[in-house]
Amino acid sequence: MSVLRTLTRALRLCAAAAVVLMITVMLGAVVAPRLVGWQSFVVTSGSMEPTIPTGAVVAVRPAGAADIQVGDIITYHGNGTGEVITHRVVYWAGERAERTYLTKGDANSSADPSRVPVPAVIGQVVYVVPHVGYLVHHLTSPLGAGAAAALVALALLGGSVRNHQARPGGRRSAARDVEMREEEVRDEPARV
Repeated sequence: MSVLRTLTRALRLCAAAAVVLMITVMLGAVVAPRLVGWQSFVVTSGSMEPTIPTGAVVAVRPAGAADIQVGDIITYHGNGTGEVITHRVVYWAGERAERTYLTKGDANSSADPSRVPVPAVIGQVVYVVPHVGYLVHHLTSPLGAGAAAALVALALLGGSVRNHQARPGGRRSAARDVEMREEEVRDEPARV
């Protein structure tokens, strides 16, 4: 086997391993939380850095007022903006359903201007997967989804072409394979 062929094979193997790793990480970051009733969100700002870097995916489990304490990181709907925010609880006031939270991004110098009521809370951050959010964001865009589909098609086509080239004379029909087997049997000496 030539050096070029060996290098090409090694590069294909590394690329395949990278793709498998990316898919595994994405499944863990995005799909796994949904299987247990959690949600996942892509962090698009640096307000929680360095704890949660921009481009991370956060897995969020539902949490009630009794579950959330000062110091916990929660994800919630912003005050009438529809925006989803992930910040740390620095203070809470009120009892159960009337409870409100004062939150602050770790990178921010002051607390958020408005309090978060319990109904606005989506849940509590359970784990963070750094940088995967960039990949999720790009793959969910029309251009990214098209590029991913094209890469999968090329990989499948490449495997098909390699299999075709590996057979002597290219593809053979099933009938031709049977004919060849019959000839092999006839050419063998009879055993007594």
